[in-house]
Amino acid sequence: MFDIASLVTKGVTYVKTNLLALVLMGGIVLFIWWKQLIAGQADSIVCVKDDKKTPAPAQQVTLAALTRRALVSPSVLLKEAASLGTYHVKWLFAAPLVVASDPNTVNVVLSDKFIANRVVVNHTAKGVMATNGETHAKQHSLLVSIFQDPSLTASLIDHLHARLASETFPEFNEAIAQKDTLDLCPVFEELWVDVISLWVLGLDATGTVANAKEEIERREKVVEARRCLANLTFVLPTGIAWYFDIIRNYVQYSEYLMLPGSRDYLVRRNGKTKARNIINFEYGTMAKEFRESGKKRGGLAGKLLDAKLAALPEGQTDLSDAEWEDLFEQLEAVQTAAQSPLYSLTPHILYLLAHSPTHQKQIYQELSKVTAKQITKTHVQSLPSLTSFTLETLRLLPPFVTTYNRVSPENAYRLPGQWMLPKSTHIVVDLLSTLRNTTAFGEGASAFQPERFNGRKYTPTTAETPAETSHRVKDALKLSAPVFETTYYPFSAGPFACPGQQIALDVVKVCVAEIVRRYEVVAGKGREGVDVGAVVKGMEEFGSEQGGVLRHLEGCPVLIKKRK
Repeated sequence: MFDIASLVTKGVTYVKTNLLALVLMGGIVLFIWWKQLIAGQADSIVCVKDDKKTPAPAQQVTLAALTRRALVSPSVLLKEAASLGTYHVKWLFAAPLVVASDPNTVNVVLSDKFIANRVVVNHTAKGVMATNGETHAKQHSLLVSIFQDPSLTASLIDHLHARLASETFPEFNEAIAQKDTLDLCPVFEELWVDVISLWVLGLDATGTVANAKEEIERREKVVEARRCLANLTFVLPTGIAWYFDIIRNYVQYSEYLMLPGSRDYLVRRNGKTKARNIINFEYGTMAKEFRESGKKRGGLAGKLLDAKLAALPEGQTDLSDAEWEDLFEQLEAVQTAAQSPLYSLTPHILYLLAHSPTHQKQIYQELSKVTAKQITKTHVQSLPSLTSFTLETLRLLPPFVTTYNRVSPENAYRLPGQWMLPKSTHIVVDLLSTLRNTTAFGEGASAFQPERFNGRKYTPTTAETPAETSHRVKDALKLSAPVFETTYYPFSAGPFACPGQQIALDVVKVCVAEIVRRYEVVAGKGREGVDVGAVVKGMEEFGSEQGGVLRHLEGCPVLIKKRK
């Protein structure tokens, strides 16, 4: 009979006798495994770089030279674009124009630092608007009309106030107590993801739900899920990923150990699936509440549901399953589209204020005249210094570094100089260069001068019809040079511009006002003498994330002081 006890005893004796040799062998095996792991990672990085083929910096080409080349053969342009990756042209409003060689992808090269990729989803490879393109146009038009409702802005501001009081102000106070630098970007990334997530779903703000533990926990789950889906944090991990976290928290130097199994993959697989299930459950609950009791939510969900019900044929009182799915998809699109520009713009305004004490003092003096407990949309509309500062920040630090892509029509696109874009060409406009055009904004176009907006009224073009856009573009083409009004469009322009840009401006100004009236934002340690003009002129401190979102590379570090 097999004697297990004897075998174990012999094994223990062998280990004791040869312990040193076994440790050395184990160390060698571990070393080889580690080297292979690092080598494999290095190889994968090299492969990725080779596959993506980093494009050369965009070439500045005069329109006259390009016209001569294009007249020889319009296809020459796209052939050269294929070798370069992109092509840069001076165009309407003196904007650099980027033409892509790939019918489905636009590679926008603004400089060595600013590279953004956009995928075309609303046109076929031939440039013909597809079914989903027509759907997109209808959805966009619906959102434009809904966003005109002032109650929608008011409800978003209510969510903002609740979130500021519950988490943001305590974060600022903690930074003051510790006398430490506060990075503004992560603070406002979380703030806007939290605020938008509850507003989109039509849920009351967590801070306004009294004595209802389950409802509070429900909202906290939604917020955590949204943060996970927005890649702000790896939350909701399950299974083996959770054990990895325990090891990293309690085992010294384990943060340097590449644990097998890919912890990040496990978190994405487990955490994001769990997060998506939480959001889908809320959507299902929304439909169930309406179908069973006729209950409608507030926020964007309620307004969008009202609009869709109003468009139903006579006698129909409920949306079909497909129409509910369409509603959910629109809410998801707004969540994604809204949070990025807000968490880009807000910290940038405050960061520039920290480097411009004079302008911050002007804004604070305006705010000191507001006696209300909470700042509203009406208040910020009567604060000219805050408005000018916000618009100038938008000009020099637009949330997106390019406009949305467009596709030239089937009969080609005629530009000044008798040059025509070949049909079905994908086009985007480089906002960073456009909004610094010296002809439109003067020789000081790269200087930070909010006063340039004094007496000017910026009117978003979200409600513009295609006919109005066509008329405006034709008028602009007749101009001998670009002018302020035809060049300033930080949220894009025309019938497909950002539908919520006015709401975005209102809520960002409310957010900044609530902070400036309570706190003084000061330049971080070692940056006390850095002027706002130096911050924005060379743009060395900024880069673009995937999708073209502009972001301060170090997170907008500042010091916070409590106002007396």
